[in-house]
Amino acid sequence: MLGKFTKLEFFEIPGLASGPDAVGWILHSDYLGAIPDRHGINGLRLRVGNIQIGGHRLLDSAFPEIRFNCWTVGECHVINPKLVPNARRDDLEQNNHYTNLLGHVIPHAKEIAKACRDSSAERAKQRRLEWEAKDNGAN
Repeated sequence: MLGKFTKLEFFEIPGLASGPDAVGWILHSDYLGAIPDRHGINGLRLRVGNIQIGGHRLLDSAFPEIRFNCWTVGECHVINPKLVPNARRDDLEQNNHYTNLLGHVIPHAKEIAKACRDSSAERAKQRRLEWEAKDNGAN
């Protein structure tokens, strides 16, 4: 389901020593549901240079519920050379910088999940009010 994009958020992931490890953006929406794969834009993606690392599901584990990764659009661009893609380029080499990166992505993923849940709850509330109004009008 695709709604309207409402806000562009930029973020920076601080490095362990000096300077940032990564920078990124999230394009927030109405969060009406999962963005269909056929649109080719869903998921918080990881990039090194101009190369996508892994697929659009690579950062699923950062989300409290993995399904919410498909409700969002965003990218995290690695800029620290100590964050190195593995030989298959389906993930990064596991090290302290990688742990730091994930540790800073998780709060963003939790905020997205909360926005998804809030949007879903609001739609459920609206449906309930519509049903109650119909029931009251029928009486």
